[in-house]
Amino acid sequence: MFSNHADMMLTQIAIGLCFTLLYFVVFRTLILQFTCARRDVKMRK
Repeated sequence: MFSNHADMMLTQIAIGLCFTLLYFVVFRTLILQFTCARRDVKMRK
């Protein structure tokens, strides 16, 4: 199957990696901006 559809499979993997990166950046940015408890918090030991 890989020999017949190698280009399509590699394209789908590349698109999946791009969407994964996009979702990670968007949600990380949103979480860090809109979570009040994460701002200016000093860590206690």
